[in-house]
Order: sequence, then C-alpha cells, then structure tokens
Amino acid sequence: MKKVILLNKKEGETPLEALENFRKKNIEYKNLPMTYAGRLDPMASGLLIILAGEEVKKKKKYLLLPKKYEFSVLFGFATDTHDILGKIVREGEYDISNEELKKLLENNLKHFTRKFTQKYPMYSSKTVKGKPLFQYARKEEKVEM
Repeated sequence: MKKVILLNKKEGETPLEALENFRKKNIEYKNLPMTYAGRLDPMASGLLIILAGEEVKKKKKYLLLPKKYEFSVLFGFATDTHDILGKIVREGEYDISNEELKKLLENNLKHFTRKFTQKYPMYSSKTVKGKPLFQYARKEEKVEM
C-alpha cells in the first residue's frame, strides 16, 4: 500500500472531494489517516499529493516541495471574485497587436520570478475564525485577517 499518492484532481472537484473519492475507490485506505499536501482551487485540475498513514505526520515536508503551474489568461475584464465565475465589474477594449502583447507580458512577468507575499482574496478557502473567506464574501461581511 502506497503512503504517498499523486492523484489527478479533476476540474470542479475540491481537494477534499478528490481525497474522499480516492478513499471510496480504494477500500484498503478506509481506516487510515489521510490528508492532502497543498491546495488546488476547485476550478483547477492537476496533481494533488495525498498522504496516508504515518506519512501524514510529514505533511510540512511535502508543502515545501517546488510547484509548477500552467494557466490561461483572458484579458479585457475584471470580476468581483478575481476568476471567471464572478460578476463582471470592469470591461475594457485594448487596441494592441499580438506581438506588442507578447513583449508587454514578457517584460512584466520578469517581476514575478521571486518570492513575495500576497493577501488572500476574499473568494478563497482560507479559513478565518473557522469559516472559509468565500462565505464571508458571499454575505458581504467584513472580516479581520
């Protein structure tokens, strides 16, 4: 029985749902402690590290592993949730060629190759006072972080 499982999480599935679905299909893991190391947004698909048994205690080690992301970007609008599921709050048209856009992106993306700290978006699963931030955001409640 494997103690470290690389699970292909499907788009639309939360990490917890992916773990529970794995456990249902693999009954030998039914009574073992299990967790996942790292989060993937429900809209994302990709590899999710599942830990079982004694390996659960080593979760911090797995959280420190390097990660690689691939993504698509849609330009010209902004939403209240910062993703494609939100309400459009701003739109714009840009008169720019593909070549100009490529140069602009290459120049600006250089600034994202270092470590930096970001605030959690209000529409995220980060928990504050036992509730995920998105629950506060849906009710338009303010919360201190």
